[in-house]
Amino acid sequence: APAIAASLKDADPGVRYWCMVALGGLGEAAAAHGDALFEALRDADAHVRVAAAKTIRQVRPGDVPRVVELLTASLFDRDEEPVFRASSVESLQALGDALGTGAEAPQCAALGHALSDGYARVREVAAAALADLGPAAVLPHSLALAALAQGDRDEDVRGAASRALQSLDAAASLQAEDPVL
Repeated sequence: APAIAASLKDADPGVRYWCMVALGGLGEAAAAHGDALFEALRDADAHVRVAAAKTIRQVRPGDVPRVVELLTASLFDRDEEPVFRASSVESLQALGDALGTGAEAPQCAALGHALSDGYARVREVAAAALADLGPAAVLPHSLALAALAQGDRDEDVRGAASRALQSLDAAASLQAEDPVL
């Protein structure tokens, strides 16, 4: 594991990515390299960032809340490059239900915020990640998802939003948005 972790500093992002995959395969035997894994969450390559989140889930599952906190903060940072906001959403999606499902999942509010991002890939993956967290996570964001499904300029965003909404019971969605109905 030490030789693999040392390669996380390699100039080639492909090498760094595959080092993440290898460390993840080692499981808890790679846990001692947590600092390097957290540094990789800020890597210059978006694929390495996503792999870092997955690897931390595999080798240091107790650190997942900290990862979610870092990733969600980057979604609110408009100075962050769009591709890195997208990698943050992809990383949150890759973490999946590690911290629970539904609206109570700590990443749910940040994913809802990401639905209004100016970068299409962020909106697309946010919709898919909410769907992965289940109908209870989709429900609070059903109006925003409906607006994306009907009118987003990007076909992939429209598709992801539509798929997220398909997990819902339409009557329950309307009731959640307007209790008078």
